[in-house]
Amino acid sequence: MITKRTSEKGQAIVLIAFAIIGILGLVALAMDGGQAFADRRQAQNAVDSAAYASALAWLNGAVDEDDYQAAGIALLTGNGYIETNTTTRSVTGIANNADCPTGTTGMVFTANMRTIVKMWFAQIIGVGEVNNTVTAVSRVCKAPPVRTPYYPNDAVSATGFYPPACNGASDKTLLVTGNAAVNIYGGGMYSSSSDPDCVKITLSGGTGGVQLHPSPGSSPPVCAPLSMASDSGATLSGLSYVDGCTGPTQYNQAPPPPPEDIAPNPCSRFTGTTTASGSTATPGIYEGDFPPGSVTNLDPGLYCLKDNFKMAGGSLSGDGVTFVLLESGAHWTGSMTVDLKAATYEDTPANQAATAAGAIPGLLIYSPIANPSNPDISSSKGGIALEGGGSVELQGTILAVATDCRYAGNTGIPQNKMQWICNTWQATGDAPISIVYDPSVLYTPPVETTISLIK
Repeated sequence: MITKRTSEKGQAIVLIAFAIIGILGLVALAMDGGQAFADRRQAQNAVDSAAYASALAWLNGAVDEDDYQAAGIALLTGNGYIETNTTTRSVTGIANNADCPTGTTGMVFTANMRTIVKMWFAQIIGVGEVNNTVTAVSRVCKAPPVRTPYYPNDAVSATGFYPPACNGASDKTLLVTGNAAVNIYGGGMYSSSSDPDCVKITLSGGTGGVQLHPSPGSSPPVCAPLSMASDSGATLSGLSYVDGCTGPTQYNQAPPPPPEDIAPNPCSRFTGTTTASGSTATPGIYEGDFPPGSVTNLDPGLYCLKDNFKMAGGSLSGDGVTFVLLESGAHWTGSMTVDLKAATYEDTPANQAATAAGAIPGLLIYSPIANPSNPDISSSKGGIALEGGGSVELQGTILAVATDCRYAGNTGIPQNKMQWICNTWQATGDAPISIVYDPSVLYTPPVETTISLIK
């Protein structure tokens, strides 16, 4: 018998046809998908640039929405994205200080765009177009045009860093009693305590208390009040506004966050300790009571003190100096002659030399929060107690956020351009104390303008 075989001719053609369809599908996916992906990437780059452009326009003075919006839209147009029936775009800006450093002004700019990409091969399977929606968000933290001290306008600030609210000088954040007469020019006083009993300013025989004056030579008078976080109820019988200052005392003033330790640690510039010989000391880290030996003069620069900054009479002078109290405090008593000034921000050879040697402009005495002797002023080691008679001339900020402070004397203390920032602050003694609030010579924390793309 003869067997007839069935022919298999033509089966390969069917497989090839299916293969061609698959290959064409992959080609279509690659071409259409690549086109859509390329458009999305280019659109994302464009809105990233638009968000930055709007931020830069605002930094350069664009205050109206139309102005900084126009800058972003112009950037999109320059990248070939024009408003059409297949492209929509927008740029908006809102004020937002979230995640911006204290003292800066925050804005957030958002650039949005939607593009429609026409498909070619994908139409075979019913996909005629792809929508690409892209977004970019930039954040600007704008530094103020003028450097501003901590607690602006306050010559004396009590942070109440350590709870309870008043635990330092006689259980008060601010205390002026007895014959202590405090005259403050151009600045006020501030207590962050929410307890009104933590502020006490009284008279003794009509000679003490606090008088708030205008800034020297200011016309009209530039004045600042006593203010506090608590409601009314503080003991203020010894407070007066004079020479054109009228107050009033301000209550319910929300406390700002207390300053943090300066970073990086300014004393990290030194290795080992320094010794002094003769009458002049040089910048460095010192062990033992300071000033050592017969030192009466200080070269400009940074002085990091591990033990007590102790004056008991004698004399000490230094221009362009900063003292860091690492593990102890400062205690001055007796009749002395002191003339210590911080460097300033003025661009002079003297200030340049001082900062090159580590001095921090505007900062005279700095007690870090990490100082283990904080805050107690009752011991011979802790706190800052600048007391005693004689001639004491000081200039700059005393930044001691977590330290109890006391300022006093038995003879007249000249007008000193100062700012005190302490856990608690007390004025004692029988002599008038004069403090001038002059921001030009006070420490102002560095605040930088930043722009970042956050989405």
